[in-house]
Amino acid sequence: MRGAVLKKWVGAVRDRAGARNPRLTYVPTALYAANASSRLSPGQQRQKARRDAKQRRDEVCAALGRTCEAATLDLFDGSIEHGSWPRDASDAILSADCVFLDGGNTFWLRACLDAYWDLMRSTSAVYVGVSAGAIVAGTSVSTALWKGWDDETVAPPRDWAQEPGMGLVPYAIFPHYDDDDWGALVERRKVGLAEDLLLLDEHGGLVVDDDRGCYYHYPQTRRRHVRMSVDITNRGYVRVESEAPTVSYPRAAPVLDVESLRKPSEVEDTWERRIAVLGSTGSIGTQTLDFARARPDRFRVVALCAGSNFELLARQAIEFRDAVQIVGLSDASKAADLKEALGDLEVEVVVGPDAATACATARDADVVVTGVVGCAGLAPTVAAISAGKDIALANKETLIAGGPAILPLLKKHGVAMTPADSEHSAIFQCLQGVPAGALRKIILTASGGAFRDLSAEDLAAADPAWVRTKATTHPNWDMGAKITVDSATMMNKGLEVIEAHYLFGAAYDDIDVVVHPQSIIHSAVELQDNSVIAQCGWPDMRLPLLYSVSWPHRLRMPADQWERRFNFVELGSMTFKAPDNGKYPCIGLAYAAGRVGGTMTACLNAANEMANQMFRENTGLDYFDIPRVIEKAMDDHKADFLQAPTLDDIIHVDAWARDRVRREADDNLRAPRHHFVAK
Repeated sequence: MRGAVLKKWVGAVRDRAGARNPRLTYVPTALYAANASSRLSPGQQRQKARRDAKQRRDEVCAALGRTCEAATLDLFDGSIEHGSWPRDASDAILSADCVFLDGGNTFWLRACLDAYWDLMRSTSAVYVGVSAGAIVAGTSVSTALWKGWDDETVAPPRDWAQEPGMGLVPYAIFPHYDDDDWGALVERRKVGLAEDLLLLDEHGGLVVDDDRGCYYHYPQTRRRHVRMSVDITNRGYVRVESEAPTVSYPRAAPVLDVESLRKPSEVEDTWERRIAVLGSTGSIGTQTLDFARARPDRFRVVALCAGSNFELLARQAIEFRDAVQIVGLSDASKAADLKEALGDLEVEVVVGPDAATACATARDADVVVTGVVGCAGLAPTVAAISAGKDIALANKETLIAGGPAILPLLKKHGVAMTPADSEHSAIFQCLQGVPAGALRKIILTASGGAFRDLSAEDLAAADPAWVRTKATTHPNWDMGAKITVDSATMMNKGLEVIEAHYLFGAAYDDIDVVVHPQSIIHSAVELQDNSVIAQCGWPDMRLPLLYSVSWPHRLRMPADQWERRFNFVELGSMTFKAPDNGKYPCIGLAYAAGRVGGTMTACLNAANEMANQMFRENTGLDYFDIPRVIEKAMDDHKADFLQAPTLDDIIHVDAWARDRVRREADDNLRAPRHHFVAK
């Protein structure tokens, strides 16, 4: 384990550990599998495996330095040897700086991973896999059958040809590759493989750099030094070149990758999208229907759902009656009113809390536009993904709160999630055609919101009633009330930082926020050659919404129904500046929550939603209370924080954080009022 591979891995672990001693969890489970064909008895095999494991663990620990704190974890029974810091097996995985899965029997290792599947996939520790440990990190363990080295009978019976790996990298991995020995076999076997295949020879490795760390298979031989050229991509997957004989490595795909999401090629004259619109009477919904109305030859509206505005919902359903199959209204008290307003329209009507989910899973829908405000969009989005519907993501809170649970679902169901807000659509458009490894930084632009021209001192001295009125009007965009207030606090931009992390796999240190008052450049990307690609346009939400449901096509829109064309001369000048973090503490809170991950982003999002609502309703919170109560909720949540939450965990944290903010607001009503400005 030498050269740049060793340097990269050791550096990543030490970076994660920071000032304290690095913690290593060494997993020799694959070594411990008994082999029926061995000349040694099972007891002798186990004894030898333990000696080998101790030697290997000591080698790995030596690479990290004398201060390394190591624990040996057997996934078979959860037993821990040699370690003092982990309380149990879960702690050994979640609290480690490095989890090192050694080689041995792939099938035994994969079977033992069942009990630790979610923990292994979600830990922020640097993952290192060798041989069998490399195979299980891929998308499939079927390659372990190819050579016949591993005895699958030692593990519980399964269809190993179909058994998935953890999917930490987007390949099925074939280690110990040599063209002379295995070239013909690979050519035969890869024909029936659904996944991309990565061939790792004895001198090669795969290093994946992102905010989580790196995973790789390193060469077990020490015959030569290894020099590796690493190309870091959007998600950190890399092309690896070594001094070994040339091996063809497939191109890796980032989380939101143009090629992996591209739908089958369609004839321009025949393609059509059938869309379900959640939140159809709100800002996102009505603007979505604008382009559906303008291009009925391309878009058929099959489902419409609203919260309580039954009158507008009924008018929309009647207008799009040729295709609408289902109409939903969350407010069950308006059920009779809706049915009366629909008149003789023959359509399925669903009312109550399940209305959005019913519309999101409409039978004929191809894509679901999630225009529901806040975390209320989580359940219908999950249902739509599970039903195989593509998602036009206009509800950023769903991904911010539910990202740890949503992303595995997208991969499981092969569903595309394309961004429908202006900033992330801009990034997505800028990345079209950008080669793997070229992305260096994401630049999110912000208008600065309603108070961009006021100093922190002037804002603190302003009349609270004026602040409340001003915060609900945006200088550039036509948006809903909640997001307009989020723009005033710049929490909206903080939430978009987290969203960019999940969508594009960028580390938080590689996402910058720049205030651009004109809102003409919607966001940009910086590439490795120092060039910058930016996406420009007038501030019109219909443009990113249109692209999210029509991608990869570009539609010509009727001039008489669309905004004016962009004109640089008419625009004049553009200006940029760094955000004032003292004036806008919500940005820092979002970065902090994102770096912690797990349920902290759900806590941040829910606390902000409730604080935003109570500020707008003037029920206990002023403008300067918003960041204060969010920070208090985040501090209190540390005691119950979960690194690898389920959807139920996220929903629980969401409810807890909202209640925490309500109680804080109640205390505010009983106490003298003071302004709060972060210094």
